Amino acid sequence: MPWGPSRWLAVALLLPGGLSTVAQLSPGPLSRAHQELDSTRGCFECHGRGDEPLSSRCLDCHGAIAQLVQAGRGLHGKEADRGCARCHPEHVGRHFELIAWEEGSSRLFQHERSGWPLSGKHAALECRACHAADRQDPLLLARMKNRHPEQSWLGLETSCTACHADPHRGELDDDCLRCHGQQAWKPASAFDHQATDFALAGRHRELKCDDCHLAARGPTKLNAAGERVPLYKPLPHDQCSTCHEDVHRGRLGADCNRCHVEQGFRQVKRESFDHSRTRYPLQGAHLKVSCVKCHDRQKAWGPRPAFDSCRRCHADPHAGRASLGGQVVDCSRCHSVVAFVPATFTVEEHQRSSWPLDGKHAEVECGACHQRRRSADDRRRLGPAGVMIRPPHEGCRDCHQDAHGGQLEGGARSAGDCADCHDTRGFAPSTLTRDDHRRLGFGLEGSHAVAECRACHDPRRHRFLAPMISGSLGSAGLALALGPRSCTACHVDPHQGGFEARRKCLDCHQATSFGRSRIDLSSHAQLGFALDGAHRALPCVDCHRELKGGPVAGPALLDGTEPVRRLPFGERRSRCEDCHVDPHGGQFDSRERGSACDRCHSVQAFRPADRFDHESDSRFRLAGAHRGVECSKCHRPAIDGQGKPYVVYRPLPSTCRDCHGGRQAGEKP
Repeated sequence: MPWGPSRWLAVALLLPGGLSTVAQLSPGPLSRAHQELDSTRGCFECHGRGDEPLSSRCLDCHGAIAQLVQAGRGLHGKEADRGCARCHPEHVGRHFELIAWEEGSSRLFQHERSGWPLSGKHAALECRACHAADRQDPLLLARMKNRHPEQSWLGLETSCTACHADPHRGELDDDCLRCHGQQAWKPASAFDHQATDFALAGRHRELKCDDCHLAARGPTKLNAAGERVPLYKPLPHDQCSTCHEDVHRGRLGADCNRCHVEQGFRQVKRESFDHSRTRYPLQGAHLKVSCVKCHDRQKAWGPRPAFDSCRRCHADPHAGRASLGGQVVDCSRCHSVVAFVPATFTVEEHQRSSWPLDGKHAEVECGACHQRRRSADDRRRLGPAGVMIRPPHEGCRDCHQDAHGGQLEGGARSAGDCADCHDTRGFAPSTLTRDDHRRLGFGLEGSHAVAECRACHDPRRHRFLAPMISGSLGSAGLALALGPRSCTACHVDPHQGGFEARRKCLDCHQATSFGRSRIDLSSHAQLGFALDGAHRALPCVDCHRELKGGPVAGPALLDGTEPVRRLPFGERRSRCEDCHVDPHGGQFDSRERGSACDRCHSVQAFRPADRFDHESDSRFRLAGAHRGVECSKCHRPAIDGQGKPYVVYRPLPSTCRDCHGGRQAGEKP
């Protein structure tokens, strides 16, 4: 067991000299607060016996500190595990104040250690401005050992009302920091009126607080002196009349918000004003009309305007020309209050007219045909709207221009008869069929059958068109009378003329897909290189390196809008070494026929060398046990001068000693 102060004191009492020995063991006199314990047996009041912690005896005596530690309040509650003696050492003398400030003094104390950092104006206050006896917790003060509470640093609450009077007199909660900052009480920098159940908007934003909270018409609250003071909560605000006088004297009810806005009393909310309660309910476009268009604001909105017919407010926009069955009709027959345009005259009604609408005509806006004229003469004739009620409609060209610029005039098809190639379902695509196109001299097959018309008839895509086209192509911008019909008239020859003398495009390709060639094993032999053996399974790209750029989608067009993929296929190969690297590093160059691969290998596979015969193709015949020896036992790997590995085939030693070595005299074979 360690030798604590209690054991030293017990031994001292048994030693010769008794109390004088104790005096010699004491570290020094106690402070004035503990001086009554500075006696022979007083040591046991603080140090206890055995290994009992010193702090436990301190808390037994100082109940206020124990209460703070138990509640986790203040510095003692947060740093209890550090022990009392760290900040309150003893045996330093009668005049020691019993506090060893770690920072050097109370003025330098880091207040955030207590759990309540000082900020704002609190940071500039003297310590005793807050730590005064009259602000200490009375329950804690009753348990305080210190007989001079004005010297204590304990027992302060962190709530604002512990030190400050509540200016709101309990109307609001006691969490002052929800609205106010510690730098200054006014303004309430943290208060957000928008977060309350009465968010400020419009003119209310411009008011001072007392304009509402101390309003003459508002609820009254008096202080002790009988003076009216601001009322913050509860403050009624569900009715405008709480603060404002009802200028309508109750005729329109108490719900002012139904018609007025907070931006200003004279701004009326038309969307919520119920005009339907009047004799003329507002509908359609009338809902968007400004009130002053019908009502005179300067004369209290003036006399009620007449509204028994449209012409009370609106002039006839068609000057009496709008008729059905020869009779002039009312505006409501073709229009509604929703909007003047478009008219409510339906497609079904139009079908009963002299020009039934079908196809795209049924989707066209009225104004596309019934156009407005702007000149003064037209407006006098057609009315203020200037609309042509009955436009000409005998043929397509009454409304449409020739989209092809006269290219078809005098041709096989009738000039200007749009219906030969088009119908009212839409100008594009054309109704021209494959059979029609075949009769024109060019049958559409494969990819041509699914191509858009513009893919061939766009003048920008053909070099030969420019000198052949005279005049305008029309708004469609299509060249319909084309010249040569060969593949190269539209497409770039990717083979750069390499096959012009021998083959045509369709000999190897089809109109369905250019990338998938018709060349097979039999036709490849006709090109000068028969595909046999392993060559039959090779993909084309292994020999024709031009294809390594990826799949070939099709030849580029002559207009230059697509990248040109060149596929010359001009490289001719007939020997193995034209494609393959000699794996033997030239070992067989000096042999008859040189290093011809086909002496030992076939096109079926490079391995095994099924054409090689060791008996006839080498100078070393395999006999006896040599027949069963693996090739690699004799033909070993090596590295050439460039660091590349190869297998040594020739020259090789051919005598027994070259491989097996000689025997000494007397050795058994």
